[in-house]
Amino acid sequence: MIRLENVSLVLNRTTIIEDVSFQVEKGEFVFLLGPSGAGKSSILKLIHCDIMPTMGKVFVQGQETVRIPQRKVPFLRRSIGFIFQDYKLLKDKTAFENVAFALEVTGAKRKIVKQKALQALNTVGMAHRLGHYPADLSGGECQRVAIARAIVLEPFILLADEPTGNLDKDNSSAILELLTQINHSGTAVLMATHKNEFAGKKSTRVINITGGRLG
Repeated sequence: MIRLENVSLVLNRTTIIEDVSFQVEKGEFVFLLGPSGAGKSSILKLIHCDIMPTMGKVFVQGQETVRIPQRKVPFLRRSIGFIFQDYKLLKDKTAFENVAFALEVTGAKRKIVKQKALQALNTVGMAHRLGHYPADLSGGECQRVAIARAIVLEPFILLADEPTGNLDKDNSSAILELLTQINHSGTAVLMATHKNEFAGKKSTRVINITGGRLG
């Protein structure tokens, strides 16, 4: 489903990732564990086709990313949910509008947009806050809305880039549990984190990375 083969990434003459190989199978929950600057975010961006490898190969759903025509990349990204540390919600849109927007840009019909956006918000426990703007929500609530936006297109995998980095311990645990529930519904999860305690709590696979190399 996701496969990296001897991938290296060099940006501005600096090696960010060196000879990284691993894969994520259908329905897996995998932690990408390492300190800040280890290359975790860059790996997620490679999978999302935001950047391309300097060397090696990245495969997404059986397609080598460098061979995907540029016009088809947006369609591939629709099948990949992405969750960020800083939420990246649109400040001038309500929780419902943020989630609905992800569907609207695909040209979905209004009835489908409403139905699926409400369903996604209900899944993350935010249906009661659908009319609130990000500024009126707590950090944990904002991340739940961001997760709803990420799952509304029913992706085959969620890429989570330090999704608990801005949250306290209780909210972090709640978000991790939510991601676990989503994973149990069949969606694969690749979660980048620096928190060793998370990886130790779950019976999931852990990929360690330090200095751009797998440990």
